[in-house]
Amino acid sequence: MNHYLYETSFLYPNHNLYKLHQAIWGRILKRDAEDKRDFLYSFVEPDFHSGLMVTVRSSRIPETAPKRRLDIPSSDRPLPFSLRANPTQQDEHRKHRGIFGQDSLNAWLQRQGEHHGFTINNARSTQRCTTIKRTGCRPIMFNDALFIGTLQIIQPSLFNNAMEKGIGRARGFGYGMLMLTHRRPL
Repeated sequence: MNHYLYETSFLYPNHNLYKLHQAIWGRILKRDAEDKRDFLYSFVEPDFHSGLMVTVRSSRIPETAPKRRLDIPSSDRPLPFSLRANPTQQDEHRKHRGIFGQDSLNAWLQRQGEHHGFTINNARSTQRCTTIKRTGCRPIMFNDALFIGTLQIIQPSLFNNAMEKGIGRARGFGYGMLMLTHRRPL
């Protein structure tokens, strides 16, 4: 990578994912509607009453936002990760359909690893259907899978690209951002 990636985190006060998406795009990252999306974000729901804990990753985070530079490890040791994804596959009519079931999800994640320079040591997943409501429009439905486990980097350049561009077809609305947990030796 020729440039640095940065992350910023904040608590978003409600659970409306469409409004969160709009807030990140406009108010937080100060992007115009004509701009190409050059960021990823992910979220966790720490407590139903407290809102969403959001992490945004981009090479362009406004100077006014508190941020930290993302240091991507290049070690051979297993790294803990999490990934919220919308796993799909193309059917015979070239339509993208959701992938369901633990074995199919694991196979999807293994394929993503092959394309993005890592192998999965172990992973577990949970799955649910997420509906994003928009004012005046039909709701958007996603097949939401959360993967948690450990991975091993085997091709750093491909892995770095995955950290910047995301994983899977759907990389909006909080999907596709691979999150690493860095553990320091005691």
